[in-house]
Amino acid sequence: MRTWILAIGAVAVLAALAPAGAQQPATQPPGPANYIVVPGHAVGDIQLGMTQQLVLNRLGMPDEISNDRSGDGSLNVYWIYPQGDRAVFVVSWTKRQGEAGGVDFIFTDAPRYVTSKGVAMQNSNFKDIIAQYGAPERLQGASRGAVMLHYESQGIRFRVEGEAGRLTAITVVPRK
Repeated sequence: MRTWILAIGAVAVLAALAPAGAQQPATQPPGPANYIVVPGHAVGDIQLGMTQQLVLNRLGMPDEISNDRSGDGSLNVYWIYPQGDRAVFVVSWTKRQGEAGGVDFIFTDAPRYVTSKGVAMQNSNFKDIIAQYGAPERLQGASRGAVMLHYESQGIRFRVEGEAGRLTAITVVPRK
């Protein structure tokens, strides 16, 4: 019995002394390494203003690319990354003539994300959002009875659904 205790103790000491890099897996799954949403700045490791090449380096090729035209004629490009069962992570660029364009919109409905103020996907509701962010600057009806809460000055939007107003999506945008 004493031999087992010494062996377990030795393994614990060796694990504590090993370099941090040695404890990490050699490859990481695609997707952000962290799941923190910072309004007006980032969702996980993807930040507003990043180039397409930087996003490619972090997330790899998207599963789907779509685009549309804005009223001003600029091209909106959306890179869509599935995040498990029916959830997505979307990175968007708006390309205007004469502009290089960086990420200007990050959307996710994946359940693992939480804001820097503790508002968590699937676990928070309308009341939690109001408690942390105050009254929204604008409310907007969305599809399937959902409501969008806009906090443009803070750089974040929330989609809530159902009678309980459950949080189902977060969008990070530049602060206005």
